[in-house]
Amino acid sequence: MSTQVRQPTAIPVASAIVPVLEVSAPVHVVDPELELLVPDDDVADPELSIVVPALNEQLMISDFVAWCKEGLKKANCTGEILIVNSSTDDTGKLALAGGARVLDVGKPRLLAMASGSHLGDGIPLMRS
Repeated sequence: MSTQVRQPTAIPVASAIVPVLEVSAPVHVVDPELELLVPDDDVADPELSIVVPALNEQLMISDFVAWCKEGLKKANCTGEILIVNSSTDDTGKLALAGGARVLDVGKPRLLAMASGSHLGDGIPLMRS
């Protein structure tokens, strides 16, 4: 696999267009069936991306997102939280309500998410 530098592009994700930053690593293609949900208080230009897989975490996801936001604030860092969600419960809705971006990867990937193998779906969507 060769490493190459590409110009910034936009990748369609569901009905949204998501900017992809210049990379010097293999380019990942985003599955067009994925859905990216963006919170109302989304940051424009994050310095840091926190990317976390989630599988049926509705009991803890709100506390986790709040904890991440608190850490970013204490560090005086502008950041985004991206939850790569493969849940069948309200994990995605709660994470979004807490201010996280949510990439819904759907039920077919539940077993893969348990091993973390689809965490890479979120990499092209990181903005920092």
